[in-house]
Amino acid sequence: MNMVRPEGLLLFILAGLLAPGIARLFYFKGMETVGISANASIFATYPLFTSIVAVSFLGETLTVENWMGLASVIVGVIFVGRILSMDHKQSQHTSKKGLMYPYLVH
Repeated sequence: MNMVRPEGLLLFILAGLLAPGIARLFYFKGMETVGISANASIFATYPLFTSIVAVSFLGETLTVENWMGLASVIVGVIFVGRILSMDHKQSQHTSKKGLMYPYLVH
């Protein structure tokens, strides 16, 4: 049986303390730079990233319900993106560089 090393435990605790604050910082910065609608739609893609990591690193198999949920998330993001591209006032204030903040939350 492997013992837990103190250095690893300290890093794990530090990550647990810092991650929520950093995620909120990027979330609010994303709302400021790209707007609430775009930020929320990008933030809602976290199940997609989680599924990719689970399949890639953990060898998980996705069920039909998982695939339907992922497809729903993708379709929702596409709809919000189209609505935002139709709204010229919003797209003038949205920079491509500003889109990185909502993605950093993942």
